[in-house]
Amino acid sequence: MSSSFSETEIQIAKELKRLGIALEPKRGRYLSSRHCPEGCIEIAPQVFMIIDPLETQKDAIWLPTFDELLELAKKSDMSFSFITDFIHRRRFADRNEREGLMQAFIEKLR
Repeated sequence: MSSSFSETEIQIAKELKRLGIALEPKRGRYLSSRHCPEGCIEIAPQVFMIIDPLETQKDAIWLPTFDELLELAKKSDMSFSFITDFIHRRRFADRNEREGLMQAFIEKLR
C-alpha cells in the first residue's frame, strides 16, 4: 500500500479525528502534524511515520492505510456491502479507494 497521502486525504483525516476516530500510536503508522513529533521520521511534508510510539503522538492526525481502515471498519460493524457500494457509487474505485473508505467513515459517523 502506498504511504503517499494526498492533501485531500489529510483534510479527510482531520474530519475523522473531529468525529472521534483517534490515533493509537503504533510503530509503522502514519500521522500528520505541522512539525515532526518525537519518535517519528518525516516521509513527506507534514506526513510522518511512527518509529517509537509515544503517548504524545495521540494529538496528531492519524493517516490510516487502506488495510487499517478495513480493520477499523470490521471493528465498527461497517458491512462490506456498504463499503463496496459507497466506493463504486462515488466512483472511488476509478481513483483512490483509501480516500473513498475514509469518506465512507465520515458518512457513517455523521
